[in-house]
Amino acid sequence: MKLSLCIGHRGIASRAPENTLLGLRAAVEKGFSWVEVDVRPARDGVAVLSHDESLLRCGKADVLVSQTDSAVLSTIAVGAGFGGELAQQTVPTLLSALQMAAELNLGVVIEIKSELGMGVQSATAAVAALSQAPSSVCVLFSSFSQVAVNEALLQAPHIPRAFTCEKLPDDWRTLAARIQPSHFHCDTDFLTPQDVTAVKEAGLGVYAYTVNDAARAEALFDMGVDGVFTDKVLNISKK
Repeated sequence: MKLSLCIGHRGIASRAPENTLLGLRAAVEKGFSWVEVDVRPARDGVAVLSHDESLLRCGKADVLVSQTDSAVLSTIAVGAGFGGELAQQTVPTLLSALQMAAELNLGVVIEIKSELGMGVQSATAAVAALSQAPSSVCVLFSSFSQVAVNEALLQAPHIPRAFTCEKLPDDWRTLAARIQPSHFHCDTDFLTPQDVTAVKEAGLGVYAYTVNDAARAEALFDMGVDGVFTDKVLNISKK
């Protein structure tokens, strides 16, 4: 599956509150054709956009996503650090984000966040939202959780998957045979040229996160990385 060279991280986190609908619009306005969003289930089982378990960092609200219904989350502002309309952005459902992405012709990497023992539930919520979304929306599932990625494979085998990790696991070939990813998403600080070469020779893609420096992005592209996740608009020469 072909993604874009630069993928907006959590929308475009340097220009709009992360994991919000305006963040998706801002990414398109800045020229992105793909974004990544973080997804977890609310108390009612509805998949919503939130990187953290709590809204304390983004919304200054001591609220746990897993213990709050999606309708309530949709009323909580999570634009801390921004002003005006951006500051009032609230927690959207994954379905609403996918509906907007379809309108914007925006591809979405859905990172399934999963605390211990929650992989199946988290993946189920994400797949359920996708099943209601416009068929035109282009998506890829990803997760740090092998359980979540495997569950996505079982429930939606037609949707491509990626395994996200800090350092490429020593047993990545065995893992790939089991969960059948199309990509590995690796932390830029731990990714080596040897890792990139090995994964590419196996016919899989490699993306690096989170890359906010153009020179580092260029170095990664020289290594053979297919693309990067970024909070910023990077001025790079590679086409």
